[in-house]
Amino acid sequence: MNEQIHDRLARIKEQIEEYHRPSLEDAKLINDLLWRYKKALEGLTPNGSEFVNDPEYCAEFIRERQRGWVRRLGEAKRKKANQ
Repeated sequence: MNEQIHDRLARIKEQIEEYHRPSLEDAKLINDLLWRYKKALEGLTPNGSEFVNDPEYCAEFIRERQRGWVRRLGEAKRKKANQ
């Protein structure tokens, strides 16, 4: 009885895995999309090796750069208002 249940569960697991396995064409599309995102993200950072294959570091660098711009714009507005 336990062996039958185990076999049945194994077949169900195989069916689920097959259903969720991307086709080769889908895998190629996903790989291409990820490559394009990677190059776009790295393109927003300096060309240093510390940014290669580290999307979290790239994103943090970009966030910090944006915060700096916002801070400088705020300072410029305050300076202009005080003149």
